[in-house]
Formats: sequence, structure tokens, C-alpha cells
Amino acid sequence: GLGTIGKKTARLAQAFGMTVHYYDTARLREETEDALNVRFRLYRELLRTSDIVSLHVPLNASTKGLLGEAELALMKPTAFLINTARGDAVDEAALIRALQQKRIAGAALDNFQVEPLPADSPLWQLDNVILTPHMIGHTKDVFASFGKAGEDNILAILRGEAPPICKNPEVMPAFQARLQRL
Repeated sequence: GLGTIGKKTARLAQAFGMTVHYYDTARLREETEDALNVRFRLYRELLRTSDIVSLHVPLNASTKGLLGEAELALMKPTAFLINTARGDAVDEAALIRALQQKRIAGAALDNFQVEPLPADSPLWQLDNVILTPHMIGHTKDVFASFGKAGEDNILAILRGEAPPICKNPEVMPAFQARLQRL
């Protein structure tokens, strides 16, 4: 994804001399790609050719399991995966197999399908994995944005819309039906 976080990541990668390719469901206009110095690639092509794959997607029906067994098989054995998006965007069992079998070089993860990561998860035992807590929420900028984000969510719900920031949108229909009964 090349939304706000993806664009920031692209700028940081470029500061380290990296060439940035991206895949997103909504391709940027060519002049925007030029301004950001990024190039669009089809998803499978991006996986086959990238040295580092960094996921920046919300969790929804189209992104759940976005990176599974077939997609991991496309990646180079020297490639690294970074997932700071959502745990369910990656098939964790398939990722563990790929890491154990050295089908990819490594992974850096700060979120998991079950959080906190269970003590018996094989991820703890792998030497080609970096595990960190999902800590983006602990910055001054994020704390400063909470009020506005909460307001935006409440107003959307009162209008009968899905809130713009929602970790589990699948519960919204039941929540909104309940709200209507109040």
C-alpha cells in the first residue's frame, strides 16, 4: 500500500538509497509517482523482484491473508518481509514455514494474528525474525491525534456510516443495528 504510512516509508527507504516500487489497489497518477520517485508494479511482479517487501495496508476483506503460501513462494530466498500493518494480512503459519525452510531470508514483525504473541509461537525460536511490539501508538503526534480521530469516528457512527478508523469493521453492522435500537 502507498497511503500515508507507505509514502513515509518510501521516503525513508530512498534516504538509504533504495529504489522503491509499490503495489496498491489504486495506482497513483504518473506525475505523482514521478514526484515521489516510485514505480508501480503488479503485485506478483513486486513479490518476485523485491529485496524487501513492506506491508502497509488496512485490514479488510481484500487484505486478510494478502500474503500467504503462494505469495511467499514468489519471493526471492534473499528477500525480507516487514509487516507493520496488521497480523491477519499475513498467513502466519505459511510465513513460519517459509522462514523455517529459509525460503525467504527473514522477517520483521510488530503485529501478529494473535496478540500478544503466544509464548509457544515458533516465531520466538527463529533466528531470522525480528519481533517488536506494535508501538506506533506511543508517540506525541499519535496521542495528539486521538481527540480528532475519536470525534471523526463518533460523527460517522451517528450519521450511520462506518467509522474511518476501525480495527474490526466486520462488527460494525451489528454495532450500528444495536445503536439504532437505542
